[in-house]
Order: sequence, then C-alpha cells, then structure tokens
Amino acid sequence: MTPWHVIVSIGLGDCLCCLRSLLPLLHTEPRSTPFRREELKQRDTQLKQTILELEHELEETKRKCSQLSTELQVRKSQQQLPYM
Repeated sequence: MTPWHVIVSIGLGDCLCCLRSLLPLLHTEPRSTPFRREELKQRDTQLKQTILELEHELEETKRKCSQLSTELQVRKSQQQLPYM
C-alpha cells in the first residue's frame, strides 16, 4: 500500500496526523522511482534477450528434428528394399 492509499482510506480529518508520519516516505519514494524504472528497463531487456535465445534454440531444435526425421525415413526405405 502506498502512502497515498493510506491518506485516502483514513479520510481528510486524520490526514494531517498521518501525513506527518508519512512525510519521510513521501520524500524517499520519488527518488527511488527512477531506480525502479531502471530496474524494470533492465529486466525488460533481459526478458527480450531470453526470448530471442529461446526462439533461436527452438529453431535449432526444429532443424535438428527435421534432419533426424529425414534420416529415419531414409533408413526405413533402405530396410524395405529387397536384397539382390
């Protein structure tokens, strides 16, 4: 719950007493916001990188699967050929 939620929930009558106790929070919260924003940007960048890596891995796995499937078909067809 943010300080603003506390102020709204108790009503305006008690707001001054509560505001005095919340002033330290009000002063520190705006300063931490740019840091939080930077953390979120870094996390977003990491997630995008992870997505790219997983997409690459998926394509590589599909390629390998296709190669194995082709090889398996060739082996099956060779086994079905009559020997002369």
